[in-house]
Amino acid sequence: LALDVLSVSAGSACNSTAMTPSHVLTALGVLPHLAHATCRFSFGRYSSVDAIDEAISVIHKQVAKLHQYSE
Repeated sequence: LALDVLSVSAGSACNSTAMTPSHVLTALGVLPHLAHATCRFSFGRYSSVDAIDEAISVIHKQVAKLHQYSE
């Protein structure tokens, strides 16, 4: 999958095991319930544009599926 070549997490890199929202997002004024619903994507020197494009496509498809369940 495209997400295998990227690092994806629900929290900040320094607090990846914490269950609290990102202190950066809350400092920016993001409401806690929205901060809990965020994902962090990390890219490195070996992340290609093609891999990022594929990841975007996979995420888009999965979000569309989730929207079907919420209707």
